[in-house]
Amino acid sequence: MNLTMFSPQLLLALGGTLLLLYEAFGRENKRTLQPVCTILVLLAAGVLLWLSDGQVGLLFSGMVIFDRFFIFFATLVLLGSVLAVAVAAGSLAEQRAYHGEFYALVLFSVLGMLLLISAANLVIVFLGMEIMSIPLYIMAALRRSSSRSVEAGAKYFLMGAFASGFLLYGIALVYGATGSLRLEEIAAAWADGAGLSFVGISGMLLILIGLAFKIAAVPFHMWEPDAYEGAPTAVTAFFAAGPKVAAFAVLLRLIIWTFSISDPIIWRFVWMLAVLSMTVGNFLAITQSSVKRMLAYSGIAHAGYALIGLVIGGQAAVGLIGFYLLGYFIAAVGAFAVISALEGKQEESLSFDNCAGQGKTNPALALALALFMVSLAGIPPVAGFVAKFYIFEQAIQHGFIWLVIIAAVNSIVSVYYYLRAPVYCFMKIPESETPPAPVSLGLIFTLVFAAVALVVIGVCPELFIKLADSSAMWFL
Repeated sequence: MNLTMFSPQLLLALGGTLLLLYEAFGRENKRTLQPVCTILVLLAAGVLLWLSDGQVGLLFSGMVIFDRFFIFFATLVLLGSVLAVAVAAGSLAEQRAYHGEFYALVLFSVLGMLLLISAANLVIVFLGMEIMSIPLYIMAALRRSSSRSVEAGAKYFLMGAFASGFLLYGIALVYGATGSLRLEEIAAAWADGAGLSFVGISGMLLILIGLAFKIAAVPFHMWEPDAYEGAPTAVTAFFAAGPKVAAFAVLLRLIIWTFSISDPIIWRFVWMLAVLSMTVGNFLAITQSSVKRMLAYSGIAHAGYALIGLVIGGQAAVGLIGFYLLGYFIAAVGAFAVISALEGKQEESLSFDNCAGQGKTNPALALALALFMVSLAGIPPVAGFVAKFYIFEQAIQHGFIWLVIIAAVNSIVSVYYYLRAPVYCFMKIPESETPPAPVSLGLIFTLVFAAVALVVIGVCPELFIKLADSSAMWFL
């Protein structure tokens, strides 16, 4: 067994443990050291990941898999986590939500995400899901003095417990139907028809329901708006980046590799999730007065757009969803970074009324927010437009014309609420003068990186599409 392929996970576990010990026994003056160390650990894990490129294999008696799929989606998780931690370095202290254990929790949660992406056994799927989720519940309630933050953590925990219950019960039923927990053996049993019993199909649907909770697909979305709004904004940025990427990755492993998407029950279930998520997410986002809550509902809609790739199926789905998630999470993290700066010390979530006049007071932040909203709306020439165009084009080529029509109508609807924030920033007169927002170095880094990345991906998408497509090189 070659443990060098497992070195990113080992480094994250070691880094999280050391940061937790340093928080308990270290010096008080550590607010600068902890975020820097966290970012360095995440970057080092990424370097180890790519140094192992070219090696493919199973570890720990077939429990964990290392392949290009894992490398690509783990890179997305690590990149999103770096951007979120850079925002948190200045934002948490500003919002009186600074707790040093946050950085250890980030590393432990990312460890769970990487385990989830690399799972070749349903036991590792469950284990990775729990290691990823438990730190997220704690982070949602990080602002302990705020009842809204504590409520967000409690709601997230309760809904996460439901999701874990569905997942675990589904795993048990699939094991009963196929006699194995290894994805490769389950796939063989499914192909032979051995798993296509009432017990096997019920277990498969319960697993998909558990994962649908994690990507906040309708009707399993109830936790996301409250968790996003109640959590500190820097934490919300982390929620929008890593967990959804990891959950979509394991969905791809299970549906494309293990349970065939050609199965009519799975196909109809995913199709329904895509349509409901796009429609409900977009139309509920219109009614929101809070920018964070609006972005939460729009995240539900974007999960629906990404699910179109899953409906298409085949190895093409891997590249489609990978490229779409890349464009989405960069814009989402950038938008939450701007919101964290504009909120400043206020405990209430940023409303659209609070955005009024920001184009004059904080022109750079207002312009950055406009760029991120334009990308999320899918307006050219930034990454969001290319990602939507790519996934819609492939869906039309595969004959899903009605699904694309529904998605296109929803995209037009989304333009209204995405452009509300820029309109308020540049065209609305504020009721009172607002002071310039404080901007940390970490926030500047995230905003500049996200803005440049969205433009580069939008103008030159070929390289990134090729990288996403190459991740479809399976172990099999």
